[in-house]
Amino acid sequence: MDLNKIGLAVGTLALFLSVPLAVIANLLTPYVREWYVGANQRRMKNRLDKLTKQLESFKGTWTFTGPEWAIYMTVIRTVGTLIFGWHVLWSLCWIVLGDYKTFLPHDYHYHLHATLACGYFFNLFLFFRVLREHNRLTNMHSVVGRQKLASEAARLTTRLANQGLLVAKKV
Repeated sequence: MDLNKIGLAVGTLALFLSVPLAVIANLLTPYVREWYVGANQRRMKNRLDKLTKQLESFKGTWTFTGPEWAIYMTVIRTVGTLIFGWHVLWSLCWIVLGDYKTFLPHDYHYHLHATLACGYFFNLFLFFRVLREHNRLTNMHSVVGRQKLASEAARLTTRLANQGLLVAKKV
């Protein structure tokens, strides 16, 4: 089948399906919008509950001083640099081995690329895990992090109260 016939078939199909699909989209729009609004409100309530629980659990914990934050950030940056440097070193070693693939078995260079890809994905996973832990520690052990969580909780409380879904608590 040549491209002209395929183009004619696709164009004809698009012409005949455009009107019914437009009608179906207009009929489904209110239901999809109601579903999204309900799901969004549930997510806001869940987020607000999570924030209030975190703030309550953080009240009894200590906060870092300035020098402690400096030490913590130095350790985080050092570990991140070491992990990244280790991965770069191994990548360069594998690339050098790839240049000598004529001396290696035939399918070895496929394993070479898979090893490099696994290393990059592992580093990406490790980076996001360290970032999540850093954000948790920042929120738990700093005054600024706690204020940020409290302001987000207040914003969510106001939004839910404005929508009539939450009775605002008197503080």
